[in-house]
Amino acid sequence: MLMLKKDFEAFKENYECVSLEKGVYNIWLKHKSNKYGFKFFFKKWKGPLRFLKECEVNQMGIEEPYIVPNDKKGNRDLISFEDLNIMFSFLSKLDEKKLHPKPLKIIHFKSCYAIKIKYTKPLTEEMYAQRYHLLPHIHLKEFLSLNTIKFILANYQIDNYGIYKNNLMLLDIDAHILKEYKQKL
Repeated sequence: MLMLKKDFEAFKENYECVSLEKGVYNIWLKHKSNKYGFKFFFKKWKGPLRFLKECEVNQMGIEEPYIVPNDKKGNRDLISFEDLNIMFSFLSKLDEKKLHPKPLKIIHFKSCYAIKIKYTKPLTEEMYAQRYHLLPHIHLKEFLSLNTIKFILANYQIDNYGIYKNNLMLLDIDAHILKEYKQKL
């Protein structure tokens, strides 16, 4: 699903978003209340970067994507609506196990599709250092391979985690992890 930049800008205004954070697969918009935010899930690695940096609106108001040499079609696309529903279900299951903040609902606004998710507090340095012991691995094994869990613990930076009700939460669940989860279904 291709999200238009003008629709994204209208989404930010309409839903009163105050900050934007981007990852290699996701964009997170925080609502002004600090109680929740909206996550946009892109299909491909660096999709958010391509979307935010490489899309221009010409003088006639028509979007013209900046073409990167050897860029493949779909690098700026959001995951499909079907995958977004599977992602919502996956995040709900992770929430039940206290591994991810609660997803509240799927939002559709023009060409924008996102999941509204409860906001978490940033992780402290002390908790980050203890993440191997604080994250309930046994529950993650229900959804992901041991190799993926090891990768997450070894490579996810401090901003990929959060705290909600004194529980360590994974925040960076993306299209890559969704692909593995779907194989286990």
